Amino acid sequence: MKKITFIFSLAFIFFGCNSTNTHKNGYSGMIYDYENNPVSKAMFFLDSDYITSTDCNGHFYIDDFTCRSLSGRKIIIKKDHYETISCNAEDFFSNPFVYMKIGSVSQLVKSLTEYLKKDDMEKSKLFLEKLKTSVKEKDELNTYNYLSSIFYYKEENFPLAKEFLSLVASQENEYVKKLENLINEKCFQF
Repeated sequence: MKKITFIFSLAFIFFGCNSTNTHKNGYSGMIYDYENNPVSKAMFFLDSDYITSTDCNGHFYIDDFTCRSLSGRKIIIKKDHYETISCNAEDFFSNPFVYMKIGSVSQLVKSLTEYLKKDDMEKSKLFLEKLKTSVKEKDELNTYNYLSSIFYYKEENFPLAKEFLSLVASQENEYVKKLENLINEKCFQF
C-alpha cells in the first residue's frame, strides 16, 4: 500500500502540474507572494484581453508577441484577494524570463500596519493604494476603510479620516470608537 501511495505521489509531482518554464520561444516566469510562495491561477491580460494564467507552481508562459504592436499597451496581472499589477507591455516583454511578487490582502494589511506603526507614511501610502486594488469582500473593505482612517489621521487630514471611519460597517468595535473620539477631538479644534 505504501508503494502505491509513493507511486501516486511521484506521478502527481511529475504530471499533476505542468510547469511552463521549459518553453523555448516566448516569455515565461513566476509569480510569487510576499512570503515567497508560488501564486497559482493568477491571470494575465494584455489590456483587457486574457492571455494566460499561472500554473500550480506559479509559473506562466506567454507566446512570442514580437508580431504584435505593444506600444502603449499594458500587462495586467489579477487574482482575487491579491493586489492587481499593471505594467508597460514593452517593458514586461523586454526580458524573456520574469519574476514578479504580488501580495495577498492579508500580506498587504500586515505590511501596511507595520508601516503605520513606524509612521512611515510614504510606504504606508504605497501599501494603502495596493490594498485598494485588492479588496473585494465586505470585511476586507472594512479593514481597508479602517486602515485608511488611521493613515489620514496620522497625516492630520481629520475630515477624510472621519469619512473613512464612517464607512466601516461595524462601529461597535472598541478601536473604531477610540479612533472616532480622537478624530472628533481634532476636528473641533479647527
